Amino acid sequence: MNTFADGLGVGLSAGGIGGGLATGGSMPAGGGDEASLKNEKLDNFLRNKLASGTGSSTPMNVIVQTIDGLKPEDKRMVESLGGKVKDDLYIIRAFSAELTIKAIDMMILSPRVTRIFLDSEVHAVDER
Repeated sequence: MNTFADGLGVGLSAGGIGGGLATGGSMPAGGGDEASLKNEKLDNFLRNKLASGTGSSTPMNVIVQTIDGLKPEDKRMVESLGGKVKDDLYIIRAFSAELTIKAIDMMILSPRVTRIFLDSEVHAVDER
């Protein structure tokens, strides 16, 4: 159980979440330790949710940006983590998905993933 998806080139150490990254020798920009990956790749809400450890098995709607948009390996990775890809957001090289906080913690280890945001409703404010 060292790899969470076949053929992705991304693996985890036997330690599970927060384990090592096996990408054939290349590390993501910014160093690659778990703390720097969380700071680089997660929005504040998700970073705080991971730190608190609450609701780790409750699925959340997120937007996952990748280096070049949704690819079959991204869908396989999401599904292998128990999640579901909802929409291809090709204009912003991203996709929306339903993932648990544990799955999000694993997703940041992928060198393909550049950012993960909470997918929430946005409201305009009229300050006239």
